[in-house]
Amino acid sequence: MDRCTATAHPNVEILAQMRTTSDALVWALAYLGAMRRLVPKPAVVLDIDGTVLKNYDNDVAKCVVGFRPFVQACSWAGIAVFIVTARPDAPYNRQWTVNQLKACGLWDYIVPKDGLYMRQESEDTGPFKFNSREEIRGRGYTILLSVGDQFLDLARKQPKGDLDNHTVWVGSLGDNGSLAIKLPSEFPRGDTPTP
Repeated sequence: MDRCTATAHPNVEILAQMRTTSDALVWALAYLGAMRRLVPKPAVVLDIDGTVLKNYDNDVAKCVVGFRPFVQACSWAGIAVFIVTARPDAPYNRQWTVNQLKACGLWDYIVPKDGLYMRQESEDTGPFKFNSREEIRGRGYTILLSVGDQFLDLARKQPKGDLDNHTVWVGSLGDNGSLAIKLPSEFPRGDTPTP
């Protein structure tokens, strides 16, 4: 497979399969560089688990290669970086999350500092993520790109049709057809979370 392969899909206007996460992030930086001056308050929205961090047994998390320079470049270019995660919002958990983002060298580039959205225990993941993106838009930001390992990280609904959940996709997969990067799910096949 080439680094990027255009893919026809009946329910997604623009879609490409990327070979790696790094390839998708390089594409994204080119896109963001071209778009950032065309919209008011440009922003990107990132998920944490399975996106900027890979989780392993024993509560060990590893930083995903490529996200630190990606987030740095966004910040330096005046693109706001928001984190929307399904992690429960409790003081100890919020601090643990911030510490993980600091350890990966990301926290200093999360701007604005109130840009970390965490789910209340009573909230369902899908509606929480959609409502958080809507709140960001309500603050006057234009979300140019969403990145996550689950379709709910990108849009209210998964596109109809068969898209492999364990492939790197780039295309109009976000809310209202906005551009997004769908990374391979960190969940085993057949074990993806429900909305």
